[in-house]
Amino acid sequence: MAEESEFRYVGLDRRNKKVKGSITAANEDAAANKLTSIGVLPTSMTEIEHTGLNKEIKIPGFGGGVKLGDLALLSRQMSTLVAAGLPLVTVLNITKDQIENKTVREAVDGVRLQVEQGVSLSSAFGQYPKVFPDLFVQLVTAGEVSGNLDIALSGIADSYERQVKLQSEIKGAMTYPIVVLVIAILAVIGITWFIVPIFQDMFEQLGGELPLPTQVLVNLSHVMPWLGPLIIVVSVAGIMLYKANSDNPKLRHIVDPIVLKTPVFGELARKVAISRFMRNLSVLSRAGVSLTQSLNTVAGTAGNAVVEDAIARISTAVSNGESFASAMRAETVFPNTAVQMVAAGEASGELDSMLSKVAGYYDQEVQSATERLTAMMEPIMIVVIGVIIGGMVVALYLPMFQINSMVGNA
Repeated sequence: MAEESEFRYVGLDRRNKKVKGSITAANEDAAANKLTSIGVLPTSMTEIEHTGLNKEIKIPGFGGGVKLGDLALLSRQMSTLVAAGLPLVTVLNITKDQIENKTVREAVDGVRLQVEQGVSLSSAFGQYPKVFPDLFVQLVTAGEVSGNLDIALSGIADSYERQVKLQSEIKGAMTYPIVVLVIAILAVIGITWFIVPIFQDMFEQLGGELPLPTQVLVNLSHVMPWLGPLIIVVSVAGIMLYKANSDNPKLRHIVDPIVLKTPVFGELARKVAISRFMRNLSVLSRAGVSLTQSLNTVAGTAGNAVVEDAIARISTAVSNGESFASAMRAETVFPNTAVQMVAAGEASGELDSMLSKVAGYYDQEVQSATERLTAMMEPIMIVVIGVIIGGMVVALYLPMFQINSMVGNA
């Protein structure tokens, strides 16, 4: 089979609206035929060269994965096209060419090929567990069974879009302290590596014994030529290693309990996990999936091993006949507010609606917590970097003060 090339195109769809994207084919004519078969009339087409500076570069532990935003975009596009009455193969063809993430694009193309052979959409998605999580597959299954696939896909998009928004807010809150911390570390390395040796020559000419803070700083400057690069290499390697093993159950059961016990950040992590759990459970419940099956599906989606273990125990209790609220009450990780709201939903027979409200409540709680965190971290980080840099400057000038004192006494 000839190697296929990738072409970037601009064209008009069946409604004469301008569309653009990329498509793979053996040559330009084949690409044009593909586009025509899905109802797109190409007006321009350019082959994408994947060589030299344009070649895709992947660094282990960074990028290349499937993000919630990718799945949210896919779900939203498919929901719109399915609602418009287009056949599934056509829907998958169109969405495939609009996806930028190569992993997702290839998986969708594989799903399209299976659907063309008569495989159900949910079964085809289920063949790619590393791309489409169980929650995604379960909702598609529920949509197929109920005949409301567009609604199910819209529910997936809503859930993922809200999660992406929460992640964005948390990352925004953490950006400032991380940047300040990195600046402080680089400043310490720079001062001890380049500036302290200059002062050291001056200290040796003056003679006498150096004050303890100054001596510590001088000793640190001696080891910094190898310690500085080592710190940078170990930090980068540690981040890459953690990202590569972040889904390892053993690692998560060590790290996640510590995260929940961390002041400020622990409470924020718990609220994020509860919001995600309630949101996903609500979407499944509205799609007609049973509570027990929904709990089993969302047990691994909370993002924190402690909360996920609690959900698994709740699922077992519910399958044994215990009420959802009662099972939640036995788990200390869930606040009383969430338990009471769920109990009210069970009593009124509107559990799926109440789950959505609980998720919305904790979305607001996360937003408020991130705002408070940002407001609190800014002055703290300013003080921290001021103390570090100021302390180093004072340590450098302490010998000068001693000399002035000695001259004054003489």
